[in-house]
Amino acid sequence: MLTLLFVLGILALIGVGLWLHARSNVRLAEQHMAGREAFAASDFGHQFFSERQAPVAARLRELLASETSIQLERMRPEDRPVHDLKIDELDSLAITEFLIAVEKDYGIELPETETARIRTFRDVVELVCRQLDGARTA
Repeated sequence: MLTLLFVLGILALIGVGLWLHARSNVRLAEQHMAGREAFAASDFGHQFFSERQAPVAARLRELLASETSIQLERMRPEDRPVHDLKIDELDSLAITEFLIAVEKDYGIELPETETARIRTFRDVVELVCRQLDGARTA
């Protein structure tokens, strides 16, 4: 009985530690974006991307927002989802789930060799646009 209580106590401590770490990462991401003007998804696309890329950027930001607990209204194209927004630390599957959602939403395949080179949100938008252009010409 004492061993069971000890194990449950350790599991509770681990759970609290993970929750605190996740909360800390959300705060770091929010601090990174602090002081920036907030944009709705469609305004974000039109503000920072070409006319052709704007709807893709807006939709991708919506898809990314659905995979994370971070408010992305202040995100910028140069933000790095892993480094600046801590998305991989908040949920280790979030990036993978995001890429799967993108493929499903657009009916395209994102090659692993290309996704491995993604550093910024703009990189994601450009990759998806290239894949869409390739699908249209095929």
